[in-house]
Parts: sequence; structure tokens; C-alpha cells
Amino acid sequence: AIISYEGFEMTVAAVDPLGSVIPNWHGTVVLDVFEEDLVTPSGSLSNGTVAFNGGEDGAVTIPDQTYDSGEGVVVVRATSNTIVGWSEPIIVFSQPVAVILLEPGEDVGLIAGDSQPFTATGYDSNGFINSTWSPTWSLEGDIGILDTDGFSATLEASSVGDGEVVCEDAATGVNDSVGVVVLAGSLDRIVVTPAGPLSLKEGQSISLTAVGYDDNDNVVPLSNPTWYTTTSGVISGSGTTVTFIAGFIPETGTITVSVGSMSRSVSVTVANALNGPWLSAIPSQIANEDSTWSLSLASYWNHVN
Repeated sequence: AIISYEGFEMTVAAVDPLGSVIPNWHGTVVLDVFEEDLVTPSGSLSNGTVAFNGGEDGAVTIPDQTYDSGEGVVVVRATSNTIVGWSEPIIVFSQPVAVILLEPGEDVGLIAGDSQPFTATGYDSNGFINSTWSPTWSLEGDIGILDTDGFSATLEASSVGDGEVVCEDAATGVNDSVGVVVLAGSLDRIVVTPAGPLSLKEGQSISLTAVGYDDNDNVVPLSNPTWYTTTSGVISGSGTTVTFIAGFIPETGTITVSVGSMSRSVSVTVANALNGPWLSAIPSQIANEDSTWSLSLASYWNHVN
């Protein structure tokens, strides 16, 4: 085996039809490189011709031969006039990995629940593919699970956030990475807090908050949620947080929030108030004898109903 662009020793021998070396052979041999099919040219040698002057004992050794193409299996054809000879198959390795390129190479945007395949290709300093290195994959950021298989990996996105898929050649420290942004999926359910069942007295109030989630438990913003109740109470406010104010009669019902076709209800029971009606303290009253005196109790009368 040889390494692309690295020097190696090559010997060319002149032999007769029986395979015996011809010691005093004179002539010029041209060397060409082909793929294993013996037809497709593949790169070239730094020393492409060899001269036999009759004093080489029938063999010429090239101590610093180099080959200028990438990895694979090749054969060398030696030609002198109409005489042709072939070498045994030669395994060629590329230089060490100098660059790793991931595909896709640009930052990726995903929805939680999506999967994204990645492939890694290593190149040596001459731009030739190197397929003999061992990729080390990693996922930075808690956005999902990275399943790896040699030069390929698949990201199963599950959690909202920013992350990075990294592939490295441990032997050289060369690496490449791709940024990944995961967004929440479609609305799967709405959760109301407190979840109920609720128990209130007449006239009491309670704050309610609604949060949307996708099927991977990521928070999904709720767009224009609608709140309503089947009780005589009142819902104050809008958006994801509102206040429910109980009515003035004992009753049971529900409080519901909806977004599109998705909704969530909380049961509520309204009981009698703890205290009945009462009067606030009435200040001393002064009136003239035989005069008419009246007092409105409206500002002193108290009742939750």
C-alpha cells in the first residue's frame, strides 16, 4: 500500500515471455496509472518514464516515486513500444484528515418531533476524500437524541432550544459542526393551574393560568385564549392568566379556556358565604323634638349577595 503524495519505492523490471529478467535490456518504459478495470486513467506518477541503459541488471528502482490522486485501488501499466506489462493491484490511502464537512452544512431549524440526518466527509490536505478515519459524533445542548452510525448520524429533536451537532476525527482533532434550533411542535394539550376541582365561597375570587404544550412537553404559546364559565360568576382579564370571581348563589359548573379546537375545563363549586348580612356601626343621630327624622341604611348594610 502507498499513501497519496508520499514517496515510495517502485521497481520496474524487464522480463522475457517466460518471466525471466533480461539483464542487458535497453529501452524506455512509460508508466501510467489506471483503476482496477484497466481502462479508466487514475492520476499520475511523479516519475512517469524509466530508461534502461543495459547496465541495470534488467531492473530499475525509483526510490522517490509519488502518486498524485486519492484513495482507492489502482494498477500501473508499463509500456515500451508494443510491449505492455501490469503491476499487481496497489492500495492507495489518502493523507490524514485535514477538513471535515457535514451535510447539511448550514444551520438547521427543526420542529420538536422532527428527525434530521447528517453525513460527514473527511478530506486530506490535497482535497481527496479520506474514508479510513473514525468519526466521533456528539450533540451539544439538550435538544434531543443523536443516533450515530459511522459517517452518518440522525438527530431526533424533542426539546425546544439551541444545540450543535459535532463530528470530530480523534486522530487529528479536526472537526466540523452545524447549529440546530428546535422549536415547539403544534399544540397538543392545555394545562390550567390550579387544576381543580375548585371550591369557593360566594363572591370569592381566584387566579387561573393556562399553559400550552406539544406532545414532547415543550411549552407552546397560546394565541388569543378564550375563557368562559357555565356559572353565574365573572371572568376578569384576558390572555393566559385571568381572575374568576364567584357569583352570589351556591352552584356548580366549569371554567373553560379554549384555543381553536383545543380546550381545557376546571370544575368549580360555589358555596354559601361564611357570614350573613350585617350593619356597620351607625353614628349617633341628633334630631329636634317633634321633628321628622329619617336615616338611610344603604351605606351601612353589608351582604355578600
